[in-house]
Amino acid sequence: IIPDIGYNLERISIAEKGLVKVAIRSRGKSAHGSTPEKGVNAVWKLIDFLNKLRDYRIPVEPQPLFTPPSLNLGVIRGGDAPNMVPSSAEALLDIRFLPGMDPRKIMAGLEALARETMAHDPESKLECEMLEKHEPTQLPGDHPLISLLQAKARAVANKEARLTGLSGITVTKQLLAGGVMAVGFAPGGADVAHIANEWVSLAELVLFGRIMGAVALDYFSLGEVSAS
Repeated sequence: IIPDIGYNLERISIAEKGLVKVAIRSRGKSAHGSTPEKGVNAVWKLIDFLNKLRDYRIPVEPQPLFTPPSLNLGVIRGGDAPNMVPSSAEALLDIRFLPGMDPRKIMAGLEALARETMAHDPESKLECEMLEKHEPTQLPGDHPLISLLQAKARAVANKEARLTGLSGITVTKQLLAGGVMAVGFAPGGADVAHIANEWVSLAELVLFGRIMGAVALDYFSLGEVSAS
């Protein structure tokens, strides 16, 4: 049970979106800033692509546990000095996708957008590279551990913990990949995650500890749930 999702003990995460991190690279030709017409500005060529990307939507069928796929432009790098035409530029994207989606198709969509950009500008040279990939995960909602956790949240804290999927990523991915059953359940609010002075109520933390104690007693001592 991974306490890394927030939602104030009112949700159990049984699924997580997948993640791909992508680099979009633009190649140009350097020149002096006083004669930009002698070079090819890789930053402007990248901006042409990013303007198309702003309106791009990843095709997908909606799923009840998830919000739609997301695409975040997180980093732009390019150029060395104001008086130089930059010969290279790079944008880094964070894309979250749903179970059943193929990350290769996501990359194919970005590559098609790059080709479209280059077709309108012979000087544009763009390439896409997948830097990192994490597959989505989804568990059956009727696993005994989930039912036990819901029952103890109700009995101890009067919380109706409903099932949800996450856009973020937790270590449940690594545990599931290693054959360990794992879900997310936690005190604290999801809206304070990663903000300055992230915090959790002490009273809620105590409730969480009591729920975990009750779950552990039943799971291991009383044998109500198989640990397999």
